This record gives sequence, structure tokens and C-alpha cells, in this order.
Amino acid sequence: QKIDAFVELQGRGYDFVQLSLEKAAKFGCSKDIPLFISLGVDLNANPYRMSLFCSATAAYVAAWNGQDELLDVICKAGADPNKGRTDTGGTPIHAACLHNHPSCVATLLKHGADPNRREKNGYTPCIIAASHGREACIRALFNGAKKQGTELDVNAVVDTTGHNLRD
Repeated sequence: QKIDAFVELQGRGYDFVQLSLEKAAKFGCSKDIPLFISLGVDLNANPYRMSLFCSATAAYVAAWNGQDELLDVICKAGADPNKGRTDTGGTPIHAACLHNHPSCVATLLKHGADPNRREKNGYTPCIIAASHGREACIRALFNGAKKQGTELDVNAVVDTTGHNLRD
């Protein structure tokens, strides 16, 4: 009976494997990731509701919640470290800087995250970290960018309407 109910709910559009991955991303259950991958979960899908108007990837949810070990596992398994929210264009590294998770910043940069990527409103991870006083995240951005051979754009500017003033 339980299996029949499960199959019926899946037929109505509920994807329990994707929902389980969201919970793993939120709570850091990295040991479950190989199982999700074997079940065909799309690590770069955006099924996780952040709000009424936004969904996000597992990597974004993990970075938001400070799950650096899980980020390492899912990035090694193929999660794109530059894919995140559907509404703002924010990436996992933006979330890590906003919520002061420098270890997540370092992990994401190790897996190729762009330290200078802008959200739709023009904000870079460095702007977000600086505007919230996240000194450890700024250090992680600088060190990770240096390891990538990339220069961290510390002079990025946006105005209060979110337009990039340097372009």
C-alpha cells in the first residue's frame, strides 16, 4: 500500500528523490548523495523552493546552510557551482557570503565557482560579503580566486537601483 501511494504521488508530480536531495543539502547528509545520483537525480535542477517566486539548486541550498562537506561531494558528482537561484541569478557563492560560510566559499572556489559572478542586480560575492561585514568570506574569496589564477574584483560598484556603474 505504501509503495502504491508513493507511485500515485509521483504520478501527480511529486519527486521524492529531488525533495530528499533538498533535505540532504539543507542538513548535510553527504553520505546519501551516491544513492540520489544512482536514482537519477539532477544535481543542477532548480526544484527547491526558496520563496513563492524562487527556486534554487541543491548547491545553493547547501551553501545557504553552511554544508561545505556536502558541497564538496555534490560538486565532485557534477553539480555546477555557478548555478543557484532562478529569481536573482544568485549563485551558491553569493549565498555562502551572505550567510557567512567561508568554508563553503573555499569549497565552491575549489570546484570552479566564479568569484566575480554578478547577480541580476549587479552584486558580486565580494560586494555581498563586504556589505555584511563578512571578513572571513572576503579572505576566502581572495585566496580562492588567487588559487584559480583569477583576480578578485574588489572595485565592483552598483548603485541603489542595482545597476552596474562600471559598465
